[in-house]
Amino acid sequence: GQEMLGAEATNFLISPAMQGVYATTADKLSASLILKNLFAKKKSRAGKLKGSVAPRGGMGEWVEGMKSYLESQSCYFSTADSWKGSKSEGPLVVATDFASAKKLLKEMGDPRVEDLQNIETLSLTSVTLHWEKDSSPVVSGFGCLFPQSENFNALGVLNNGDIFEGRADGFVSETWIFNDSRELVSEKSKEELIGWIRRDRERMGLRSSKLLSSQLFQWPRAIPHYGLEMEQRLKNLDLERENTFLMGNYLGSLGLSRLLTLASETAQRVSERGRWQKQQ
Repeated sequence: GQEMLGAEATNFLISPAMQGVYATTADKLSASLILKNLFAKKKSRAGKLKGSVAPRGGMGEWVEGMKSYLESQSCYFSTADSWKGSKSEGPLVVATDFASAKKLLKEMGDPRVEDLQNIETLSLTSVTLHWEKDSSPVVSGFGCLFPQSENFNALGVLNNGDIFEGRADGFVSETWIFNDSRELVSEKSKEELIGWIRRDRERMGLRSSKLLSSQLFQWPRAIPHYGLEMEQRLKNLDLERENTFLMGNYLGSLGLSRLLTLASETAQRVSERGRWQKQQ
């Protein structure tokens, strides 16, 4: 960014964008992991939908619909907590969060856990607030990311009413995003974080009216750190071993579109393995 676009574009555009996605500052990220699609010899196939998209009823509805469809196609699901290590007759896909994947692979005696154990994890916190309608929205559009040099408490804020149709009828809905880069936000109370948000809004010249409701979500040490250590570990990591496939955001793909591409590639490998076993 510094080389091609200059300091201002890097500090006020590229760095905030990376920070909003990967929960850390750009200088701590691996460029080859983050930008690998730009230099890939084989480009991923573009979908029909353009721009940022989201399921109409939210990700929960989409996941339940996909789960129901796969179950109708003879797939069997087991949660990380209820899985007891029994061997599956068919291919096994470990599609869990990072911590659960490491725990499962360790129970299975899978040597790939050694590489995964050395990947650092980061914390993320979000606070969703619903204000009375006469409150000033943060921004018209998707949201706003804050450059690190501006010293806001939050990484950024999403305007839910403009992202999801019908999500904020009759009130103003915002989701504020934090990480633990300056303080252990993942251990803060909801009341303290709401105070931080009010101060950030005031800095932006916005007026906050009556707060109708609030929700706090904290994910301590949940997001893989896409740094140089992760880059090195992934070079030697096999996504398939002994009929067990890995699928998750710790494999070099973060974000819904990249994860869907990885899921499609994993499904293709599972299908090919199934055909090979039948031939044997």
